Order: sequence, then C-alpha cells, then structure tokens
Amino acid sequence: MTKCPVFISMCLLATIACEPDSEEIMDSSRDETEEILEHLAAVGFSDDYVDVDDNGHVFVGGDIHVTLSAAREMAPQASDDGEGFRQYRSTNLVDDDVICVDASVYTNNDRLDAIDGAIHRFNGQALDFEIRRVSGSEPDCDTVITVNEINGTGGSAGFPSDGHAYDTINMGDDVWSEFGQVRFRHLFMHELGHTIGFRHTDYYNRSISCGKGCNEGAGTMGVHHIPGTPTTATSNGSVMNACYSMNSDGEWSNNDVTAITHLYGVSFCDAFDGREISLKTRDDRFVRARDASNNWRLDARDGKNDDTSFTVECTNDMVWLRTSHGRYASPQGSGDSYIIRQRSGWNSQDFFEPIHYQNGRWEFATRYNRLMRARNGSDNWKIRQSSASQSDTRFRVHLEN
Repeated sequence: MTKCPVFISMCLLATIACEPDSEEIMDSSRDETEEILEHLAAVGFSDDYVDVDDNGHVFVGGDIHVTLSAAREMAPQASDDGEGFRQYRSTNLVDDDVICVDASVYTNNDRLDAIDGAIHRFNGQALDFEIRRVSGSEPDCDTVITVNEINGTGGSAGFPSDGHAYDTINMGDDVWSEFGQVRFRHLFMHELGHTIGFRHTDYYNRSISCGKGCNEGAGTMGVHHIPGTPTTATSNGSVMNACYSMNSDGEWSNNDVTAITHLYGVSFCDAFDGREISLKTRDDRFVRARDASNNWRLDARDGKNDDTSFTVECTNDMVWLRTSHGRYASPQGSGDSYIIRQRSGWNSQDFFEPIHYQNGRWEFATRYNRLMRARNGSDNWKIRQSSASQSDTRFRVHLEN
C-alpha cells in the first residue's frame, strides 16, 4: 500500500541458504519469474502494475508480492468455464485456523499497540480464523507472518497460497513518524488484508485513492462483486484502497465488513465461545455489569474497565454471558421495563441468542423474544430489553484476549 498520492513500489529481500552453481540459480530464478509473469498475463494483470525487482521477485499493485505457488493457483481459476472468479477477492483464500503475527522487530510499545489494534479489528468480526501476535512461533500457529521494517512510508505483503496466509508483511520505517498511529494501524490492516486474499478495492482506477494511476488489471484476477457491497470505490472508502492518506482512519468501512464476512464469517459461538469479550453500544459506550446495590443491573458507561468484560459460554448456539463478578447476565421478565440484571449461578433461562449480524454489530434475542437494548435515557444508560429492532439494539464485540 502506498501513501497518497506518491506511488512507491516495495520489494522483499531474499536470502539463499545454500550455494549451488550461480548460473543454475540464475536460470532457475529467471524460469520462475517468467512463469509468474505468464500466469499474471493470463489472468489479465496490466503490465503497468507488474514490477520485477533485482532478485526476480514479482509485485503487483505496488505492494503485493506474488509467489510462484500463488501464481499457479490463479491460472486455472481464471480460465474456469470462461468466467473467472465470482467473489470479491484477489486470488486464493486461506484455510488456516490460527494465523500468528511475529512483530518482534518492534520494541516500541506504541507500534505494538497499533498492531494489536489492527489484529483486534480482524478478530472482532467473527471469522473462521483467529489472528494472534506472538514472538517467534507457537505450536498452534498454522502460518506465522513475520513483520519486517523497511525504508519509506509504504508497505507490502502478498497473496495466500496452498491454503495459507502470506508469511511476510513489510512496514515502512517512516509511516509512524510522518503520519502517526492511526495511519500505521490502517496500513497494517491493509497488508493483513492482502495476506488473506484481498485485492485493492479501487484496482480498476487507482487515481481514486492515489491521485494518479489507472487500471491495475482485468477483473478476471478478482475483485468481483459481493452482494451487498458497491461496485465502485471512493476515496477513504475502504481499508483496502490502493493508497492511504491523512484522512485514513484505520477502521473497517461497512463494505469492508460485508466483504470479509462473506468470505470468512462464522457464527457468534463459533468465533467467541470461551473467550472474554466486551460489548460496545452504538454510542461507543461499554456494557457494564455494575457491582452495586441496585440489584446488580447492567448499564452502559464511557470507557472500559474490569466490570465491562464478559466470558462467552455457548450451548446449541445459545449464549450465556458470565460477568467479571462470576455472575450471569439475566433478562428479567417483569417490572422495571424488562431490565437485564446479574444473578448468582447459571440458569437455563439466562441465555441470549445472536439472531442478527450486520456490518460488525450483533443483536441478541432474550428468552422473551425481545432484544437486548442500550437505552438512551436519564437512568445511567440502562441495558434493557426491547420488543423491536432498532439502532440501540446493536452491539459491537471487542475481544479482551
């Protein structure tokens, strides 16, 4: 990804562990590069946006490294019954359950916090994989993405292959100093998006986000329409735009969420069972299990603290929310406008059923066929039940671990 409006092509560095005959290495490298270029031409990439570095590595769109295995996976799909890809993606998808990010290149906690913020924005979308930040590798990692620091204000990554996320993200060393934390997080989210198979949203006209440039390549390569997303791009309209600017906010757009959910989305319980979460209201307050004499009510508050975390416990896709006090959220069905409280001990009636998900927000039905609601009233933003879906019955999930 590049900083708007300057186009910067980023390159990966390669090392050779052994030393066979140098001419054989060069011939093999040339053959591999030529094969990659042939596959890219077959699927419609414009020559204007295909670059080869001094080591024979091939890049498209300025920041996406294409390996030989990834290029080979593209080719048969492009010619499949003459219609090419049918989903909003670049090439291949991932089958990983756990994708690990090794950002040990950074010792600055601010940069690690920004990377954690990017990772949490993926994990909060209820996807069929989990992303973890690690130092080195862990036994559960299906793929380890190594973060490198390079010169400049851009970044690069690559397409997945063989069912695994691409294993390298390069981040420019001047991104933070020139553009700050939010743009750094935005760029990291963008490159993570490439590693799981997303192409630039404005691939067909880079001038939308970069200020100049044309089509990166024909649609047979990907970026085919997903139902519910627009067919056109706008400046700062997506984390996956080709270039970022000072107005980039490091947040998913609604269309980004629709796209990633279409490709990788799973049920609430598949994503969060056994995990510690917090719930944010539409007003960006946190649902709190208040430890007070007022019958252990749930309310909403500015800012997160220990009282705003819940552990998810699922049975048959029904959700029980255990509070930090060891009690359970309970939808009370009489008096006080159907308030939601805490109670001691687990009760079979204290469940919430996730019934609707849209653009990163969930609605939870209670045992009375009402919806959990953050009421905007004078009584300290109580969490109640509502008989109808509305804007304040939708909650965003934030992972706490």
